[in-house]
Amino acid sequence: MVKNEIDIRVARNIKRLREERDISRAEMEEGAGLSYGILAQIENLHKVAGKSIQKRLSKYLKTSLEEFYRPLSEMGRVTEIATEYIPARQYTRRERVYVNKLLTIFRTKDDRTIKAAVQVIDMFLRVPGDKGAR
Repeated sequence: MVKNEIDIRVARNIKRLREERDISRAEMEEGAGLSYGILAQIENLHKVAGKSIQKRLSKYLKTSLEEFYRPLSEMGRVTEIATEYIPARQYTRRERVYVNKLLTIFRTKDDRTIKAAVQVIDMFLRVPGDKGAR
């Protein structure tokens, strides 16, 4: 599991850039020449994106390496706290959009409040038979 703040920033920015461009991991796998599993491990903070991986991804995403080191936005910080709180939870793309929209309500720097909000949202998404969030 990745713990270094810089490595977390790199992983989050890789994921952000991929999602902003609406690129699936499978498309990125083919285009960047990296396995789907490696990409998933990097994005889920289980593996560090080394320099060679960063170079491949920056070339594929047509961006500079500096973009991977850009500070996370407030939303990125909230997403990071959510990932740490529920590391095994794999949200679908729709669920992530829904969670991010709900978390924008909590414009706070208090990590305890953010964690509590994430817990409530996660419990809502796990309600059996509820198709509202999907």
